[in-house]
Amino acid sequence: MNYLLRRLWILLHIITISNLSFSQTNTVSDSLKAKKIKDSSASTFLQNVKVTGFIQPQFQYVATKGASTVSAGNFAENTNSRILLRRGRLKTTFTSENSVYVFQIDATEVGVTLDEVYVAVTEPWLNTFTFTAGIFNRPLGYEVGYSSSKLEPAERSRVVKAICPGEKDMGIMITIMPPASTSLHDFVLDIGLFNGTGPYTRDFDNRKDLIVHLYYTQSALSDVINYRLGASIQTGGFDNQRNNHYSWDDGFILTPNDTLAKAVRNFKAMEGEFTLKWRFGTTQLRGEYFFGQQSATLSSNRNPAIAPDAEAATRYFTGGYLLFLNTIPHTKLQLVAKYDWYDPNSRTSGNEIGTLPNSGKNDICYKTFGFGFNYLFNANLKLLAWYELITNESTMVSGYTSDLNDNLFTLRLQYKF
Repeated sequence: MNYLLRRLWILLHIITISNLSFSQTNTVSDSLKAKKIKDSSASTFLQNVKVTGFIQPQFQYVATKGASTVSAGNFAENTNSRILLRRGRLKTTFTSENSVYVFQIDATEVGVTLDEVYVAVTEPWLNTFTFTAGIFNRPLGYEVGYSSSKLEPAERSRVVKAICPGEKDMGIMITIMPPASTSLHDFVLDIGLFNGTGPYTRDFDNRKDLIVHLYYTQSALSDVINYRLGASIQTGGFDNQRNNHYSWDDGFILTPNDTLAKAVRNFKAMEGEFTLKWRFGTTQLRGEYFFGQQSATLSSNRNPAIAPDAEAATRYFTGGYLLFLNTIPHTKLQLVAKYDWYDPNSRTSGNEIGTLPNSGKNDICYKTFGFGFNYLFNANLKLLAWYELITNESTMVSGYTSDLNDNLFTLRLQYKF
């Protein structure tokens, strides 16, 4: 597989030299909106192909050697600084009448992975219904599908990384996007069925995750004000594959169940975005709130990509973020601040963790306040400086009896084409 990906990487670089038109898209729905505007009557193969990509080399410094982080992974033992390639994406999009095909890989110092492969086909009669199949972004909320090249902070929120690791999944989806000639053209509805294992592994059971996402966008005063509101729901789970599971009742209690019993994943999300263009620049407020039931194990609170080798443990969780950004007029500077939190077990906290049965470090709530700036040299090049103040609950768990000293600084240069 790695040999094939290396060959494809070389081939895509050769195609790039053809000097095609370049752009990076967000979600499947956003790509389809752009496609509907574009004239798709190209007469040659190359006119239908776009090659896009970006590279993100970065430097990071954390306050304590060997600290655990959700930003590009944990630091190595006895190390608190590192230079790494956060992402190296190369994406090819082929557009023909009523269809889009996307192939994207991610190449970093740790290897080459298949990041995104899907086809989206729009019916030609009403130009309203689109069928998508392959590996693509889950339509859960806003930030999950937000392009990594456009992220204003260094990373997505901690809760998103836990319930949607890798952002993408293997699945099928119907998108209902009424044309501009109708009164409902500001609404978009996604209904998708996904394996639930993420983009890098095959499914290990017959259960699927159903995700429904509805959002509404609107502008006013000649685009001086823009806003978006949306809501999502996900229901599904995976086979426990054990004769027992852990349920919460003032601690994790081992409860008998049938083999291959369902370990539930039920998520709900609400999203909002407000943008104002005024004398002080372009100001945006963006936020999301997630809550529901998440099944993993006692040793993890993240969606499992492979069949767990231990009993499933179901937690009630909450999480979300609030993001503020302001692009200063007549400058290339964008100021950013973000608060996010993730409470993987909202039914316990503080000194109860570590004393209640089977509770531990994966039940601890984290809160992060990040701030920094983006300097936009031009349409292709930007510099991010980002500092995160990370706090965790004080518990009775060894090593987590007080707040860890794990504040993190990231300096990143991004080139996008």
